[in-house]
Amino acid sequence: MPRSPRISLDQGIKELLQVRPRDTFSFLLPDIHALRVDPVTWEFLTTQVRKNDLRGKGFTMDLCIRYEFPHGPPILLVLVEHWATARSLNLIRTAHYYLDLMGRFPDCDVVPVALITESEIRPVISHLVGSGSGEDFLRFHTRVVQLANEDCERWAHVG
Repeated sequence: MPRSPRISLDQGIKELLQVRPRDTFSFLLPDIHALRVDPVTWEFLTTQVRKNDLRGKGFTMDLCIRYEFPHGPPILLVLVEHWATARSLNLIRTAHYYLDLMGRFPDCDVVPVALITESEIRPVISHLVGSGSGEDFLRFHTRVVQLANEDCERWAHVG
């Protein structure tokens, strides 16, 4: 299905995520929402990733929201990285963001989410394993939310 000229899906989805952070939580993490209910407060955090080398270009996440709940651990941190196609998902970059957030917010549950918007749903590899000499040194997994174009347009026009 061709993309609609009426809206930029990329910008429309990002706008909705920022304008409706409570709905963003329940939409992207429905299983956690079912357990924790609606967040009572939320805060948008800096999306700039710390870096050791100040000469090169930095990394910026698409969205980072800290949610607080009435019960359970006081804070859940949600990382969202948006990809236009399943093929372009970069797990190393997403893991870099995740590790940065773990370091900056050690008392938070950090839940990485990769949002993929393209014309059709395709298989996605959502995990990577870094190993050497027969030993695993890093195991990383991200949640994946895939939306086909028609789903993006329907969601972008909500509320």
